[in-house]
Amino acid sequence: MEHLIIPTRNYLYVPSFDDINKTVDFIHFIVSIDIFFLGNASCGRGTYVHYKAKRGRSTTIAFCYLVKYKQMTVSTVIDFIRAKRP
Repeated sequence: MEHLIIPTRNYLYVPSFDDINKTVDFIHFIVSIDIFFLGNASCGRGTYVHYKAKRGRSTTIAFCYLVKYKQMTVSTVIDFIRAKRP
């Protein structure tokens, strides 16, 4: 299991743009390794993004990943995330 720790203060604070970019790039790197070594990204492995205090930051990271690396539009990502997390 690979992990990345981005220190972020809770409640009134958000990750910086650089930290969001670093996290999204890290997720892409891990997914790319899975595709290369396992043949595809759906081999039973998932990616878990977690921030303490449940303020929507993990959803923001997932959102940014889908826009940057899956070329999804903002409205498509909103619909996709709402379907997964009603």
